Amino acid sequence: MPKNKSHKGLLKRVKITKSGKIKFKPPRSRHLKSNKTGLQVQSYRKSRHARSGDMGAFEKLLFRGLRSQEQHEADDAKVAAETTAATDTKAAPKTKAKRAAKAKA
Repeated sequence: MPKNKSHKGLLKRVKITKSGKIKFKPPRSRHLKSNKTGLQVQSYRKSRHARSGDMGAFEKLLFRGLRSQEQHEADDAKVAAETTAATDTKAAPKTKAKRAAKAKA
């Protein structure tokens, strides 16, 4: 059985980060900029990340699992919530002890 080959046209236009996100330059940003506003031209300078709606097609073309920007943001929020919850549980006994000490005094 032959190996699956990645879509070379897509690979030339995108960069896959270590975490699995896809970075790309926006379309319509190469030339003919004289009829575009300054804000449009400024926004074309920034790289963008692929969103979740496109990830299914990209995964099929590249034959590998990928992650969208929304998935990474959700994971970051989840990790941040877990770390704050962990610090809150560690801080809670100390505050109870302080309250008890204040009540005795």
